[in-house]
Amino acid sequence: MDYPYSLGPYGRTVTTMSADAQRWFDRGLNWCFGFHHEEAIACFEKATQADPDCAMAH
Repeated sequence: MDYPYSLGPYGRTVTTMSADAQRWFDRGLNWCFGFHHEEAIACFEKATQADPDCAMAH
């Protein structure tokens, strides 16, 4: 999955079986910490598309 931004290694493990959902959640979390909330929302939405049962992405 191509993503134009390198956000560093920070991540938080969430309950999901989908590697894509985890990846998008981590990106969204990094954008939240970076105060770019619009991009964070877009990443969290992609995480929920990859795994609709991932509660943290909601």
